[in-house]
Amino acid sequence: MKKIFCPVDFSDVSMNATAYAAKIAQISNAELILFHEHSLWSKPEEFVTGSEGSLEQIARQLEEQALQISKAFHISCYADVISSAKPLTALIENMDDDIDLIIMGMDRKTDLLKDIFGSLAFRLIQHIRIPLILVPEKYTFQSIDCIVFAFDPYEEGEVPVDQLSEWAKLWKAEVQLLEGIKHSGHSVNVEQDKPEDHGIRIHKVDRDRLIDEIRGFMLRDGVSMVALYARSKKFRQRLFHKSVVQRLETTSSLPLFIFH
Repeated sequence: MKKIFCPVDFSDVSMNATAYAAKIAQISNAELILFHEHSLWSKPEEFVTGSEGSLEQIARQLEEQALQISKAFHISCYADVISSAKPLTALIENMDDDIDLIIMGMDRKTDLLKDIFGSLAFRLIQHIRIPLILVPEKYTFQSIDCIVFAFDPYEEGEVPVDQLSEWAKLWKAEVQLLEGIKHSGHSVNVEQDKPEDHGIRIHKVDRDRLIDEIRGFMLRDGVSMVALYARSKKFRQRLFHKSVVQRLETTSSLPLFIFH
């Protein structure tokens, strides 16, 4: 992994995620980019007058933060501020080839628009195929010793073992796979991917209680991250059926690692 991208809006949530991203960059030997989108829609008068005062101030503030992180964590950390009328999803989509991982704060706020369209993180998951880590507001970085991976083979088919094992190797973590099964006890055959050959331990769990099963594993000692496999869904499906990602985003006590 070469480059980690961390959106910053200077809130407590994003500042905490920045500290987490710095540690991930350190253990992954990666470069960290702190990114701030200065939306023209938040202050349209700047678009009309061409004023750049506040933009320059934000850039200086972010550059100072990047310098402090570089010194404290002994990593390469840079600041990037863009003034744009485009949504953040569109901006990141244009940078797709240059980013290996996105790390951002977990937004627990709820409202009608978020219920319908999903949070910023959820929209990124839907439109951009870059792995993403969501960090709870007050979560302090801990060594990534154990990743719990929740997987529903009835919806997603084969277990993406190769992708997950590569990340686990990078962080020197073990993986506990929660495979959802139906009440009948008949399990979809995931053995063709042989997760156990990759050091992945399989647990059969009730797919109808998958959220509760994940939360139960979160309370176990040594578990430091929950991994989820993101599937694209049509808008109508998203409107009436909240995904596991959306439901955990507002309740998880651990970082969520989401990959496609």
